[in-house]
Amino acid sequence: MKIGILTFSSAINYGANLQACSTYCYLRNQGYDPLFIKYVPYDSINEDKNFPSDQVAALREFQHQFNYTELCHDSKEVAEVIEKNDIRNVIIGSDAVAQHHPFLSRIVFPSRHIVSISHIASDKLFPNPFWGEFLDYVKYPVNVCLMSVSNQQSKFRSFSTTERQKMMRYLSQFKYISVRDDWTQKMYGYISNGTIQAEITPDPVFAFNYNVSFVPEKEEIRSMFNLPEKYILLALHRGKSVSASWVEQFESICEQNGYSCLGLPFPYGYSPTNNIKNKLSVPLSPIDWYALIKYADGYVGFNMHTIVSALHNAVPCFSMDQYGRRFLSQFVYKKTSKIYHILNVAGFPEYRSPAKTIIDLTPEPERVFKMLMDFDKKKCEMFAQDYYNRYLKMMECITKSFTA
Repeated sequence: MKIGILTFSSAINYGANLQACSTYCYLRNQGYDPLFIKYVPYDSINEDKNFPSDQVAALREFQHQFNYTELCHDSKEVAEVIEKNDIRNVIIGSDAVAQHHPFLSRIVFPSRHIVSISHIASDKLFPNPFWGEFLDYVKYPVNVCLMSVSNQQSKFRSFSTTERQKMMRYLSQFKYISVRDDWTQKMYGYISNGTIQAEITPDPVFAFNYNVSFVPEKEEIRSMFNLPEKYILLALHRGKSVSASWVEQFESICEQNGYSCLGLPFPYGYSPTNNIKNKLSVPLSPIDWYALIKYADGYVGFNMHTIVSALHNAVPCFSMDQYGRRFLSQFVYKKTSKIYHILNVAGFPEYRSPAKTIIDLTPEPERVFKMLMDFDKKKCEMFAQDYYNRYLKMMECITKSFTA
């Protein structure tokens, strides 16, 4: 059975590549014929220019091991490649593919210009292929499932009645819907007036060790990057949330206790003002990026898939959580954050602090280090196993829906 996967499979983003890889490998391991539907909207085709060319090349090399359709830019072209490749079943997700940001929700106040309007790419605005718009153009029935999708803290109560009605026209055609967090779950309940009660299911990276056979071994990674015996990774944006002095103090505390601090890069590398002394450099393959987290003694920093990768491997972690809807750039509604959701479900809600706020809310370096040392690995292992079991049930539901 051929199964098309529609997600951010070509993104210059480590986490997006990992979740796509995990889904692809699961399907291939189960005897299916997976195929990424290569959807890149016209307003995102120049994204590569924002990143170092060698890092882009490393990500493209990683992606080339998978099968892709021809490039398509909109829902009509997505429908054309579905028909050309005779795809009868499509998985949309995982990742933040369920976004829609109405005009009023894009008004930023206060901002550098007092008031500004956020630019949002077309693949993050309804309608688009991720919402199933391609079904308007496909000439034969296609089974579609939404898998562990997220709305990236979309302000869904701002959706108009007309928008919700149009969304329901697509959602009602889907065979299966699951979400990655409770904020997205609430969105589908709101859109459907309570008729859609989407199950919260794991991100595919929570199955990465089981699905992907080519993760480097610990000694291979140690040799490849000349790693110290014990290391803690830092992936930090220097700025309002994490000061230079905080980093210096944390590094000093780690060194006093026998740990080395290593900077883990973002795909663009590091900000010019980043002051972590020892930095891993780009380019990095997503698989090496994952392995560096898997074998670490701790992780502190930004972004979601770093936290997911750490929890999957019971690595002590602390999130500088940049997600969550904000009021006056300071007050964060934490329940809209996907990191808050996953840490809360895992039983570690205190292992985060809201980032990018006017007032520095980052805990003292001593406290963060102590929390890493006190991290309950056994509890995390039990959580990771439970989430893997939930993942298997989700994938069974999806594949069964394609044959029903």
